[in-house]
Amino acid sequence: MAEYTTTQLNPESHLLLDQSLLRLPVELSRKNFKLAAVHVEHDKKALLTSLKSTANDSLSGKKKPAETLESLDGMITRVKNLKRKMEGYHEEEKTIHRQTRKRLEHLQDLYHIPSLADVKYDDWSRMRLDRLLVDYLLRNGYGDSARALAKEKGIEDLVDVDVFAQCYK
Repeated sequence: MAEYTTTQLNPESHLLLDQSLLRLPVELSRKNFKLAAVHVEHDKKALLTSLKSTANDSLSGKKKPAETLESLDGMITRVKNLKRKMEGYHEEEKTIHRQTRKRLEHLQDLYHIPSLADVKYDDWSRMRLDRLLVDYLLRNGYGDSARALAKEKGIEDLVDVDVFAQCYK
């Protein structure tokens, strides 16, 4: 009976150490959303101001039709630039969601392992160790080594190599 309790796996105790695995993607997603909102708000104000002045000037006859069309073309260009920026944010958001999904799947795998003696637990803990090693290397400035280890082990979506690389620039 004592042997059963020592080999029984308690996933919650393991997950306490892995909270940071999900914390960074959430923060990145929130930062991405805030930046997108700032761009939308800034361009919205500028477009509304420009549209209002163009409409008033056009109705009052202060602007010629050619000038009004030129002003509208400028607004269209501004909206196209905003769309391009939003597409970039959308791509970044898709990457964050893909990484989060992989990380959740990795953590969910732990719940499908019945005991510590299971071979699946050895594989899971080895992947966790690789993740922690990459994280350690990143935090100590060994970005190239961390990237190589992550690529070799196939855990690029489980670690934040690019985030640390941006921090060190």
